[in-house]
Amino acid sequence: MARKKVTAEKKAEVLSRITATTDYTALSGCDLIVEAVFEGKKVKAEVTAKVEAAVGTECIYATNTSTLPIT
Repeated sequence: MARKKVTAEKKAEVLSRITATTDYTALSGCDLIVEAVFEGKKVKAEVTAKVEAAVGTECIYATNTSTLPIT
């Protein structure tokens, strides 16, 4: 907004489409999920497994992992 590239209304509209949740059942039907949990192998694996069980095959699953392999 400081660079005048987006209005306050546009910012609000975009942010209204983002939902943070710890309820895995709420993920059903999502098109995109961005996982941002603690950088621990066990934690990432647990969250990934729970997300995969809740979403369809067409959902894009993104992670912020920097040191752990996504596979």
